[in-house]
Amino acid sequence: MDYWKFAFETIKKNPGAWILVNLVYYFCPFSSLICSLNFHRMIGKCVAEDRAPTVGELFNGDTMGDDAVTILSMLAANFLAALCCVFPFYYVSQIIVFTPLTGSENKITGWSAVKANFAWGKGKWWYCFSTMFIIVFMTQLTIYACGAGILIMFPLIFISQWKWYQDVREDIYAAAAAEGIA
Repeated sequence: MDYWKFAFETIKKNPGAWILVNLVYYFCPFSSLICSLNFHRMIGKCVAEDRAPTVGELFNGDTMGDDAVTILSMLAANFLAALCCVFPFYYVSQIIVFTPLTGSENKITGWSAVKANFAWGKGKWWYCFSTMFIIVFMTQLTIYACGAGILIMFPLIFISQWKWYQDVREDIYAAAAAEGIA
C-alpha cells in the first residue's frame, strides 16, 4: 500500500506529463518493448529529481544494445517458462519483475540481470506475487472512474514498482554477488 501511495503522490505533482509519457509508451508501436529500460530509467530520474517526465527521454538510444539484450533475455526466460506449462510462467514472471529496473541501471545487463533477479527471488515467490498483486489490484480500481482512471493506471503501477525496487535493490545485488553473477 505504501508503494501505491508514493506513486499516487508523485503523479499528483505532474499528472499531465505522466499521462502523456505513458500514452506514448503504450500506444506507439513497439515503443513499450524497445524503450522499456529507458522508460524505467526515466521514472527513476524523474522521481529522484522530483520533476515531470518528457517524451524525449523514452527514445534515448545511448544504451540500445545492452537494453535489447536485457529485454530479449527477459522475454526468453518467460517464454521458456511458458513452454513448461502455466505455473512455471507465473513463478518466473513474478521473480524477474525487476529485470527491466536492474538492467536500466547498467550495472548488470542481459542474461545476468535475469539471473540476478532470479537468484534474489528464488525463495521470495509469494512475497513478489502478493506485493505485485496488491499494486495491480489498487491501480485496477482506477478503471472504475468512468474509464478516465485508466490514464493514471500505468504510471501508478510503474512508479509503485520503482519504489518497491528501491527497497529491495541492494538485496538483488547481494544475491547476484553471492551467486557470482556480474
